[in-house]
Amino acid sequence: MTVQIKDRITYGDRSMRLISIVRIPHRRRRIQRVALGEKSLLWSTACWRRYIAFWQVEDEKLFLTGFDGIYRLTGDGPMFADWVSGELRLAGGDEMEYTHDEHYTRYEHEVSLLMEDGRVARVLEEKHYPEDWNFEDADSDLQ
Repeated sequence: MTVQIKDRITYGDRSMRLISIVRIPHRRRRIQRVALGEKSLLWSTACWRRYIAFWQVEDEKLFLTGFDGIYRLTGDGPMFADWVSGELRLAGGDEMEYTHDEHYTRYEHEVSLLMEDGRVARVLEEKHYPEDWNFEDADSDLQ
């Protein structure tokens, strides 16, 4: 299967890829289906869902801020994502170790958010370094 285009999420001051797939509640009034032009990249095999969602974490809450593709967000401002519970995996930086099953791909910076009804309950951040990373040189740069 073709690697899929990722949703985007703003976490703190960083724009990151959202590796987890978040279910969209299609029947909520603020989420409307729209026509998608035939020439869109979202018709490719890299986007089977036919949309990319945009998210933001603010004040320890998750918000849906918009779409590109077959949905649009109506109304004023972002939508509180109170339907989201479980782990969200965010990735930033370069791929450090690629696997075709993207759930095992490692990135320079990874964040796991444990969500409960749209609220951040716990955060785990990991940084991965290249195998040839020289910690002594990095320490000397800080002095």
